[in-house]
Amino acid sequence: VAQRSAAALALGRHAPVVGERQALAGEHPLRAGLPAALALALYRSGRQADALRALADASTRLREELGLEPSRQLRDLEVAILAHDRSLDGLARPTSHPHVGASATSDAGNPLVGRDLELDDLLAAYKEAAEDARFVVLEGDPGIGKTRLADELATSASGLGSLAVWGRSDESGAAPALWPWLPVLREAAARLDDVPEALTQVLAGAAPLVSGQGGAVQFERFDAIATVLEQVGCAGPPLVVLLDDLQWADTASLELVQLLATRLRCGVLVVVTVRTPERGSVSPLTDALGAIARRQGSRRLRLRGLSAHATSELLGAVAPAITDAHVARIHERAEGNPFYAIELARLLAEDDGVGGAVPASVRDAVRRRLASLPDPSVEALTVAAIAGREVDVGLVARAVGCDLGPCLDHLDVAATHRLLVESPSVPGALRFAHALVREVLLDDLTPVRRARFHLAVADALAGPGGDASVGRDEVEVLAEHLWRAVSLGVGERAASALERAAETAISRVAYTAAEDLLTRAAQLRRSAPASHDAQQAELATLLRLLEVMQATRYFSGTDRAVLARAMELAVALGLGGVTRKLAWSEWAALSTASRVGEAQRLAERYFLQWGADPRPHVASAAHAMVGVDEWSRGRFSTAVEHLDRAASLLEGLPPPDDAFEQEHRLVAHAFGLFSHAAHGDMTPEEALAGFDFLLAVLPPVAVPAVCGFAGAVASVHARWDDLDRFTRHALDLDPAAQFAFFGGQLLMFQGLVSASRGQADEGIASFTEGRARYRAVGGRSGTATYQALLAELLARGERVADAAELVAGARRLTDETGEGWNEVTVCIAEAVVAHSTGDGARAGERLRAAFAAAQEQGAHGLGRRAEAVAAELGRASAPRS
Repeated sequence: VAQRSAAALALGRHAPVVGERQALAGEHPLRAGLPAALALALYRSGRQADALRALADASTRLREELGLEPSRQLRDLEVAILAHDRSLDGLARPTSHPHVGASATSDAGNPLVGRDLELDDLLAAYKEAAEDARFVVLEGDPGIGKTRLADELATSASGLGSLAVWGRSDESGAAPALWPWLPVLREAAARLDDVPEALTQVLAGAAPLVSGQGGAVQFERFDAIATVLEQVGCAGPPLVVLLDDLQWADTASLELVQLLATRLRCGVLVVVTVRTPERGSVSPLTDALGAIARRQGSRRLRLRGLSAHATSELLGAVAPAITDAHVARIHERAEGNPFYAIELARLLAEDDGVGGAVPASVRDAVRRRLASLPDPSVEALTVAAIAGREVDVGLVARAVGCDLGPCLDHLDVAATHRLLVESPSVPGALRFAHALVREVLLDDLTPVRRARFHLAVADALAGPGGDASVGRDEVEVLAEHLWRAVSLGVGERAASALERAAETAISRVAYTAAEDLLTRAAQLRRSAPASHDAQQAELATLLRLLEVMQATRYFSGTDRAVLARAMELAVALGLGGVTRKLAWSEWAALSTASRVGEAQRLAERYFLQWGADPRPHVASAAHAMVGVDEWSRGRFSTAVEHLDRAASLLEGLPPPDDAFEQEHRLVAHAFGLFSHAAHGDMTPEEALAGFDFLLAVLPPVAVPAVCGFAGAVASVHARWDDLDRFTRHALDLDPAAQFAFFGGQLLMFQGLVSASRGQADEGIASFTEGRARYRAVGGRSGTATYQALLAELLARGERVADAAELVAGARRLTDETGEGWNEVTVCIAEAVVAHSTGDGARAGERLRAAFAAAQEQGAHGLGRRAEAVAAELGRASAPRS
């Protein structure tokens, strides 16, 4: 800290003398802020004599070089240091609860005016958080004072002994996954003796990728984060987490907010600031805000413009020379926005009123300030804007190609004009006064100049050690800068950095970010000059991309174009093992999307090529594929034969490490249990017991898939209590059902359970949401069966119109897809719906059709259900053979 503060003091030492009017107004950094920061840092390090010496040196230079007396702040600080005032201890006390991380306020010294009611609401939420976690959303336009208000809460909470930690989103999109959460997690972990392994992996480890199980891994790790936050917050005063500019947060960060809104129980207050979203927008941000809104005790405070009186009070504190007439005009122009008002007032003060004219917008005010800066200062400021909100002086110096001293001089000019301000909690550090300052700088760049600046920042980040020396937290920043400089011929560098950044994102279960990074890397790999090495590099990237897609959306969500390109490369490179796995992925994508005919042709080709392979696991996969294909078409007798053969080939083999082998083994066992229960040589109870065994021996990431298969068995045999048991087991792992493919299926199951208990409206709502999620990732398989079952339940509950619509849709879907395993269940539902309308003839005909289909398919277990329904309705079906 002392070293960084010394650098800040050097900024003042090398700075040009400012104008007399500005100096007298106390605007030079030497007059208070920087010497005070250095002295405070030295004192907190136990160096009282050095702290006093620094203050004396600053006072001497102020008098001799600028003709100024030291500020009241410096004089008071000197007295406090001499008296060992305990209020100076701050972060030096290891047992204290600091206000960690810089707030994003444009000027932390500005008074908070006109927000008494909102602050009272925040403090009330803070008190309530001790018993039950609270969430508060501070919403409003840029500059309206959201962060300033949150900072006031943080200061108050810190004074009451709480740990208050800031996390900020980055509007450039260059920040790593979970960026706003990382300082929070690190501070929380530092206060625990035993940090959960799942949290350690988020911060530094790796995440396994298993098809369809990305959500399970994410939940496991996010649940560990919730536990850690509660442990820290419940051990003393509530933990205060402040997330700034949530609208710029990455998807994983928003998903964590969403989960915590359902998971946290006590000791934590989460305050987020966000710009007001567009009406009607649907995004991860709106999902997160919606989860907060549903949380009991949450608050959403919309900040409006200040009153004329509050604006006058604010400007009287920051620009006392402004006339009342100007205050009135500024209030009107700024519409009560505090930041706009301050910027307009300062511009008038600095330009001697500019002829009495108030600029039309704050952007105009910023541009007029920039126009008064020398070119080297504008260049340094522009590079800083490219790099981010916080100003890393060393990085900026390397990027512009000058020594640290001159670079500090250039930035000092910007600080003098208040385009840069000191970071409130990091002595000597600088940051942009407001995001709008950065936006103005970046908006005025041509594409070529912007690309050059991005490359300069990337080179400065890499330094002498090159890209490989960049750490995990910085590699995504490096990748983003290189990506934006691709037009300058750095495609291969950018691709490599994007791939490394994707691995960091995967380790933090930020799969959406990883998919985006790998997609861009693959695009760059493909555009490289053709060569054997280039093809191998592109294939490796595509295979990793497919893993990410399948981990989050299962095979149904696989991008067919990516799959086809990967297959083309694998064939060209002669990689038989890779082509086999890609063929499985292609078949699985078609099968889960109910494209039965295309899936059948692929299954036949796969079996011809690998069904007789001497390697047991290879032949097993071929039999599993054909078995599932036979099941899909409703041929249960042959499905059982192939699935049993697939299972027998695996007997005695060690557990596989390869995700593909794990997938096909689970498929063989799960579809085998379903098919045996449908075939009738295994009771539903026995099949469900088999799934219980799988849950006991497989890792947690397999829970959604196993429960999904078990739920399918329970539902087609109308075992609603068992369906509820398996659905609850999976949803306990992820209350928000974020597993995409299996999550959508589980919500449909939840709807069936509700409808079976007479809760029709709840059932329809849950089923509809689940079906939408399922379809969003390409899932169609089984939808006809689940929709028919809901229709049957609604018909029994006298919701005949809804039931008729659902069963008609189930029939259309069955006929369109050719997915024969739906047939018996759809026929039964048609019979029940017809019976509910009084159409006995139609009911009897549909029951006979159900039994005939069961006989033809070898689905004797499902046929027995048709018999039971016929007995219930008082209708005779065909006798058993």
